[in-house]
Amino acid sequence: MKDHERNYFVANIIAGQSRCEVAGQHFVIKSPSLIQLAEAENIFRESYDQAALAGAYSEEALLVFLSESGIYTQKNEEEKNLLEKNIEDQKVGLFENSVRSEIRVIIRKALDQAKKEYNRLLVLKHSHDHLSSLGIAQIAKARYLLGCSVYYDNGSPYWTNSHDGWFSPDKFLDQIIIRMRNIQITDIQFRELARTEPWTSIWNSSKYCGNKIFDCPSSQLTNDQKILISWSSVYESVRESTNCPSDDIISDNDMLDGWMIVQRRERAKYIDKKMGEELISNEKIKNSSEIFIVTDKKDIGKVMNMNSEESKINLAARLNTIKKQGEVSEAQMPDTVLKNRQAVMDSFAARVRK
Repeated sequence: MKDHERNYFVANIIAGQSRCEVAGQHFVIKSPSLIQLAEAENIFRESYDQAALAGAYSEEALLVFLSESGIYTQKNEEEKNLLEKNIEDQKVGLFENSVRSEIRVIIRKALDQAKKEYNRLLVLKHSHDHLSSLGIAQIAKARYLLGCSVYYDNGSPYWTNSHDGWFSPDKFLDQIIIRMRNIQITDIQFRELARTEPWTSIWNSSKYCGNKIFDCPSSQLTNDQKILISWSSVYESVRESTNCPSDDIISDNDMLDGWMIVQRRERAKYIDKKMGEELISNEKIKNSSEIFIVTDKKDIGKVMNMNSEESKINLAARLNTIKKQGEVSEAQMPDTVLKNRQAVMDSFAARVRK
């Protein structure tokens, strides 16, 4: 973004409003009041219950419908989950190859393709949300909140009676909704705003001015304000980290994501390893060569992280040996063979020293 574009976004986010034009008419979208926020939740709850009574799909039933219709199947869900993991790995790859530009070009192309496919599947999964009780309730809530937030240029509200106006047919409001969706700030833009001027100066100076940037309590922050605060906190934490990455990495969203994924995974490994040490603190088992922990499929990764790097290498070698040879005795396992060989060499060395 150019300087004037960032200035525009930051000024309107701080003011808690945005502007839009529909059919030649200018409108200002302001933050709803606390009462209106509470009313929106009441509308959501009432709409959800009414939709369920009228026979709308539950979230689970909608997934069954999508699968039976061939719109979004279990295979699609598995593909989406796999893509999510692949996208993470590719971002890590970008970070780990931060000084290898040619490799990054290859990874980034694959990452872009994975993102497109992931988004396509996500759109399919939610393409019929409007048929579910949850989707109907979300639409009703969003429509009410926007409707009671719309004002004319002269300051008068678009709805003279928001309690009655939200459920009445209103094609003009529908056009405003479409327009607001088209001009809403993207995640990429939020991240750029959070790490650049003029916002960074405002954010940093607020610490010396009572931490007050927005002219409202936290309960009335707009969604844009909350998102900007969230990303600002992320970037602040990154820069305060003891192993803070370079500015080039921080300014590259995917590479920074890769850095954060690495930090998260290392933290998870540390926690799992610590948990494992606590589980085997019993004097009867802590010196055992192998300890079996009963778990279920989703927690296998946690148990694997309890192993040391040497143990993981030995386990991989054992599994590879079994895969090649079938049934293998303990004495024939590669780590056991190596351990016995080392014991013989140590014994021979000890006799020579005598």
